[in-house]
Amino acid sequence: ALSYIQQANGMVAQEFSPDGAFELFKESLEEDKDFVAPYESLCALARTCGHYRIGTFESAEKYLLTAIDMVPEDFKASYSLGELYGVVNLHAKSAEAYEKALRIHDGLKPEEAAALEEWKLEQASLYSRIGLAQLNNNMPVNAELNLRKAIELEGPDKPSIGLLQAVLERTNRQHEVPALWKAQMEANPQSAEYRTNYAIALHRADRQKEAVEVFEKGLEELEDNVFLKRFYA
Repeated sequence: ALSYIQQANGMVAQEFSPDGAFELFKESLEEDKDFVAPYESLCALARTCGHYRIGTFESAEKYLLTAIDMVPEDFKASYSLGELYGVVNLHAKSAEAYEKALRIHDGLKPEEAAALEEWKLEQASLYSRIGLAQLNNNMPVNAELNLRKAIELEGPDKPSIGLLQAVLERTNRQHEVPALWKAQMEANPQSAEYRTNYAIALHRADRQKEAVEVFEKGLEELEDNVFLKRFYA
């Protein structure tokens, strides 16, 4: 069922229902709770059905809650539930589900360095998801706190900066946005995307002269300046 939905890119037959697959995953999990395949596949099926609006919300929610009860020591079902609630604009419940996933994930911190890096990225994703749900629920102060935590844990790409920018703009603090991108630009001097975002933030803050200077300097210094050149034009 999961492979079918993915391969069809959500364009499934009108009579298709995922409920039979959900039930089989649940029965498999009842047989052996230590076997991760049915648990993780159930979570993936719920997320996929929510994304493509396949089946009913009530069914996906029911099976995710069942998975949470059956495997309380794992965070993935709560994470998937948060995503499902977000799809249907239940942002307060989405934040609650992500916060539960975060609490579980906190207790799974590994001691090995290699595993610790992956744990940090998962932790960052949870903070970012909580922040997004809170932003959508008109809680910008809480959202900012969680997004800043996400940024601290994220790797060099820092995907949560764009969300933090939205928080600052919503709270009339546009003047703080350029500093976000400047820090990333300085840490990644050959990133055309960070340099471009910094220049655009300066422009939106009515600092046009500085924006032009950043664009011009980028044209000179970047090894690949096509991305920056397009936005400068």
